Amino acid sequence: MKALTLWQPWAHIVAVGIKKVENRRWRPPRHAIGQRLAIHAGKVYDKEGADTIFRLSGFDIPEDSCAKGAIIGTAKLVAHLDSTLGLDSIVGEGQEKWFFGPIGWCLDDIKRCRPIPCAGALGLWRVPEDIEEVLKHLGVA
Repeated sequence: MKALTLWQPWAHIVAVGIKKVENRRWRPPRHAIGQRLAIHAGKVYDKEGADTIFRLSGFDIPEDSCAKGAIIGTAKLVAHLDSTLGLDSIVGEGQEKWFFGPIGWCLDDIKRCRPIPCAGALGLWRVPEDIEEVLKHLGVA
């Protein structure tokens, strides 16, 4: 299984299913479309991001409530887009507010799990086999 690291509180808002589009500067590899990805909460807390989340959704996610350096869920990567055109039909109404571009990774079938400590990496990276087994055991892989 591949994983994607997100700064907090962005990882949290994805893992709870509120935000179903992840903004990247690069398109996902073709083979990743249709695959389940682990959502990894990085060790960085983005204060400006927290302010944006509050402004867009009303959710206040303080730093001390965020898991860091852990896998906190999984999601199926269903598509990628260069604009908000078609976004609502892919991941549900109201998601266009989360698209900042330039590329939106569309996520669906999001499953949250207890934080599983794990080192992250840049880009898409491979989840260690022992952690992937834990995710399978929890029913989120």
